[in-house]
Amino acid sequence: MRPELLKFVARYGAYVAFLHMVRGPWQQWPKGESFDKWTWTHVVWGVIAKRMGVTAAELAALCVANEGAEALVRANRPDLLFGSPEGPSNMLADVAVTMAAFYATPSPER
Repeated sequence: MRPELLKFVARYGAYVAFLHMVRGPWQQWPKGESFDKWTWTHVVWGVIAKRMGVTAAELAALCVANEGAEALVRANRPDLLFGSPEGPSNMLADVAVTMAAFYATPSPER
């Protein structure tokens, strides 16, 4: 795994762990039909990915894997997640918004 991708995955994993271990208002945010408060986190992570040197293909694969993993966990162990389930249009919007933010972010100077 490329170092840039490994760093990004580690930081995203730490972020997800924080969200689940620390009580906060985000645990009560409802899921919208397509867009909701969580949409902003996807925008931010799209920007972070670009700034950290993650490629578009890597980010797209991670987005799809993240949404799929969340759906699998919710289906099999809903006790591990908070909030309401996401519908298909919300999952697609999450991926689309992440990728749009990625493409809208200027490439970092190397």
